[in-house]
Amino acid sequence: METKQESLGAVKEKRFQLFSNGPCEDILDDTMLDSSAVRISTLERDSGKLTVKFGFRQACCQEFIGDYSIVNDTAVLKLEPVKDENCECFCWYSYTFIHADSAETFTGIKIEFL
Repeated sequence: METKQESLGAVKEKRFQLFSNGPCEDILDDTMLDSSAVRISTLERDSGKLTVKFGFRQACCQEFIGDYSIVNDTAVLKLEPVKDENCECFCWYSYTFIHADSAETFTGIKIEFL
């Protein structure tokens, strides 16, 4: 598991930001949301900057860090929990990924969990 410090180093080196849009929202256990599914709500390109807002369902009481790589022409953002604590409830998490390096080009984005 990558440490939070290592993740911050990757963020500075690769010129991207990943941050939570606020506390997670409680959802019912029987909500028909696949825990591995990520829902992208906003995808914007502006002056070489890419902004992606997305959400996903995971156990409550977690925080996530991430890193990305370019595979072919797709940016692959990999999210990883930084807490070992899992509460017995589910939350809808909302995050934003901003990529500011206009020299790196890619045509798609894929979001995965480690």
